[in-house]
Amino acid sequence: MTGISIAAFTLVDGLGVRQSGNPLSYISWLFLLHGLILPSVCLLMAPGRRVHVRAVGKHWKIGSLGGVLSMLAYGMVVVAQSVAPLALVSALRESSVLLAGVIGVLFIGERFSKTRLGLTTAAVAGNAALQLG
Repeated sequence: MTGISIAAFTLVDGLGVRQSGNPLSYISWLFLLHGLILPSVCLLMAPGRRVHVRAVGKHWKIGSLGGVLSMLAYGMVVVAQSVAPLALVSALRESSVLLAGVIGVLFIGERFSKTRLGLTTAAVAGNAALQLG
């Protein structure tokens, strides 16, 4: 299911940015609409609106930094999707999951179990398959 989801959002973004003809416009509209809808849904679904508002107020600086970095990373992917083959961009994008695993083991002290080794091998094989396709 994860692979299907990745393929779906890769195709939607890749075809969308190519149809738009302007990666910056595509990214801007996407973030504007997302920025209006997501906070509204969070406020409506939050068990206690006060708790949600307090959490946002308390963590807005690190949350804003994470948001800006996320926007930049996503923007780079969308620009790449506008000019490069989607399979290559997707493979590179998904390789970040492997990098996150390495960072977790080396810097956060997470265990590298047999399960993680198997899943990492599957991820590398998936990326290799994308490159061959």
